[in-house]
Amino acid sequence: MRGHLAWRAGATAETLRTAAVACLEAACRTGLTAQPMMEEVKECTVLLPALIEDDAEMTRLFACSVVQCVATTYTCLIDTKTLHTLADKVLKRLDDVARAVRLKAAHVLSVLFQNLPEGYDVTLNTAYLQDLCKDALIFLDDPDEQLQEAVCEWLERMKVVCPDILMKLLESEAHKFRNAHICHTLITTMKTLHLT
Repeated sequence: MRGHLAWRAGATAETLRTAAVACLEAACRTGLTAQPMMEEVKECTVLLPALIEDDAEMTRLFACSVVQCVATTYTCLIDTKTLHTLADKVLKRLDDVARAVRLKAAHVLSVLFQNLPEGYDVTLNTAYLQDLCKDALIFLDDPDEQLQEAVCEWLERMKVVCPDILMKLLESEAHKFRNAHICHTLITTMKTLHLT
């Protein structure tokens, strides 16, 4: 299976890649955590960034699902570098041509930040988290209301991960959005949480 996940030119290779990542997704969904499975998933995780950007829509969609499985079942495989790499690639899919991929990516972002890697240092990664949140904020003005809601869900997650970073960003960026009320709602709930 792993051999077909790597990018190769041609329609046949593309079809095999889609089939291989679909099999990987099905395998991950079983939740098996035996050592051979863990090793296989670890090897395949290295190939996920490229699969998330594949030309084939179904490959991108399955790759996002695999990231979701890894983030929920195989959390020990995600260190800080892997988290940042996967988050960057998934964030870019918010601008995908396929609506299904965009919505899936927004959901996967929330899942990725549910269980941070052991020893994850928010202060050390301030610049990264600020850029990530800033890039995601743009989609609060997306014409697709479902995507807006999904991005808002992720920001709800980030107000737990990095409240100070998000608060400063929301306060400085809110005026730029047509849907500024979403930013103001987040600011209000964060201030309420801070007071209680």
